[in-house]
Amino acid sequence: METLLVQESAFASGETDCVNYAVAFGAPLAQRFDSVYLDDVVIGRVERQESTSEGRTEAFVCIDRAYKKYMEQGTVAYLSDNKLNIYNVWGSGEPLAAQSRIEGFPSKFALYIHELKSLARLFLRFLH
Repeated sequence: METLLVQESAFASGETDCVNYAVAFGAPLAQRFDSVYLDDVVIGRVERQESTSEGRTEAFVCIDRAYKKYMEQGTVAYLSDNKLNIYNVWGSGEPLAAQSRIEGFPSKFALYIHELKSLARLFLRFLH
């Protein structure tokens, strides 16, 4: 009984130590993920993963407050090596608000295509 009480209280305190975000993938995902990574460091956990009626997948994640500073405008997520990874396409310096939705990509290759398109749009905007 004592062990159960300690585990419950540890989980409850962990909820206030993290910030929630939603990762929206444009397609269904077959895999389930438990942790969120920044490089090789676990920075959060996946609270739940749901399929939408449009055939997409949303992963609801909780990022440890110590790593919240890495969540900025331009932050995305991608899947690689059976891990859900956080990545900043560009450093904006603008914090991402809690409960924000970020775009998710099914692979690192899909992320790089997105990054190239984003850079091309910025370049074209600069020319005009």
